[in-house]
Amino acid sequence: MTADILNYSGTCFTFENDNITLDCQGHTINGDGLGYGVYVNNKTKNEVQNCVINNFYYGIFMENSLSNTITDNKLTSNLGGIYLKYSSNNTLSNNNVTNNSGTGIY
Repeated sequence: MTADILNYSGTCFTFENDNITLDCQGHTINGDGLGYGVYVNNKTKNEVQNCVINNFYYGIFMENSLSNTITDNKLTSNLGGIYLKYSSNNTLSNNNVTNNSGTGIY
């Protein structure tokens, strides 16, 4: 990313393939309280890094996904920060997950 995304309605990023890297380079993805900041379903070897994600239903939502990396992100003011549903062998490191109204990491 090269700029902030503000007041996004719905799901901002949906990974359609494997082996994708989303590097926000410190930029913000800000939602309207609904949808997902990042949505990954049935994908492998993707990366989400250096993002500030706030005001979504879930900041990062991974479902049925394997061997992904979530690193150096800040997730605040979402219902849930990071949700890994039926996902395994994923790596989470150096994420700041605070002030979410439901769960931090689930």
